[in-house]
Amino acid sequence: MATGTGFHVAGYDLRAEAREALAAPGVQAAATLADVAAAAGCMVLAVFNTDDVPGVVEGADGLLSVPGVRHILDCSTGTPDALEALAARLKKRGVDFIEAPLSRIIDQCAERGIRAISPWRDPVAAVGLAAVARQLRAQGMRLSDYCRGGFFPAADAAGLCAALDDDRRAIDEAKTLNAPCLVLVADALPGALAGRATYKELGRARAEVHDGIARVRARRTCDLLSDRGMMGDGVIELRKIRGWVEQAGHAGYSEVEIFSEPD
Repeated sequence: MATGTGFHVAGYDLRAEAREALAAPGVQAAATLADVAAAAGCMVLAVFNTDDVPGVVEGADGLLSVPGVRHILDCSTGTPDALEALAARLKKRGVDFIEAPLSRIIDQCAERGIRAISPWRDPVAAVGLAAVARQLRAQGMRLSDYCRGGFFPAADAAGLCAALDDDRRAIDEAKTLNAPCLVLVADALPGALAGRATYKELGRARAEVHDGIARVRARRTCDLLSDRGMMGDGVIELRKIRGWVEQAGHAGYSEVEIFSEPD
């Protein structure tokens, strides 16, 4: 039972250290994809690109190698035509395949008059940085910000160097997409999420994150609610927080984050 969810949750990752980390919040760490499929009928899939999705789903040891899977929610984001073909194949087998690639999200937001979005880097990479930039320009859409850079704390100098290199790439990507700012997530101490922090000196972590705090350019709004709860329906004092942010000089977009459970 995953803490606070009320559901039994099973998960799988190619990396052994990631599978070990699943146990901390009460998730059942599966040894194979087939074990995940045997434990749950609804799958949430997140892999790097379109080419990996059919293998994970239809491969010899994939999700459909055992009976019982009825719903697959794909968060990978990839080529719409390939994923639509996969969805058609799975429909014949009685499996619902639900996906929303970034390219489709951009078009649907534009159709509904939503003028700005805040995409993460991996969906952008799945579609292609240049393709996303062209689509945004064609639809007259902007970014409220770009997620994410950061993850500075590292176990050693090489890890810190790699993080800084990745942040430089993120800055270049943000510039290509004409994003007004890049969201930085400082991250936990190295290894802490797996229960084995490499070091525990917060002063060192702060030094690695640096002391600079960018001025506010965007504000994200969500509330402590479950399925489809709207901002203001929960317990967080959003109006008060909005006042603080606006008093600090914020006059840009207010991003909205709504959590939803698959039906």
